[in-house]
Amino acid sequence: MITSQEQADELRVSDDSKSILVACGSVYLSGITVGTITIRNTTKIQLSNVTAKALDISQGTAISFTGVKADQLLIAGEKTEESSLQIDSETNISKLELNGGQAVTLEGSGTIGDVEVKEPVSSLAVYATCKVTNQSGKALELEKPDGSSETLPSGAASSLKLELTPLHL
Repeated sequence: MITSQEQADELRVSDDSKSILVACGSVYLSGITVGTITIRNTTKIQLSNVTAKALDISQGTAISFTGVKADQLLIAGEKTEESSLQIDSETNISKLELNGGQAVTLEGSGTIGDVEVKEPVSSLAVYATCKVTNQSGKALELEKPDGSSETLPSGAASSLKLELTPLHL
């Protein structure tokens, strides 16, 4: 169990059969390969060059991924919590499951395969390329990458694409 940033700094693991539990106010993990990372009661989470079969985050409000590869990411939030996930172009998440929360924002140029909303969230803003499926049993307010919004009924899906505009100098 990781309960401090000092312990996280000392962590050296490259074994996809291992599991890690993190429980501290904020954490930065880098350069590890594991089977599962479970993060609880940690508001600020930064992962860099991490490979995992599964990431399980509960009550994380500011989540940032750089070069993260994960088959599955579960984010469970409280009804009073807003949370955001920022990903870079080197991040690849096959499946993201959202279980509750207030306003949830997903943004970045990385790859997110399927986003499944399993428990109701107040609103979901997606500034990324992915497919969102609402399985929450309630309608979902969805803000799309182009800034437009739609109400996604339970059982419905929406494919979203982030259009990157090149800068001309």
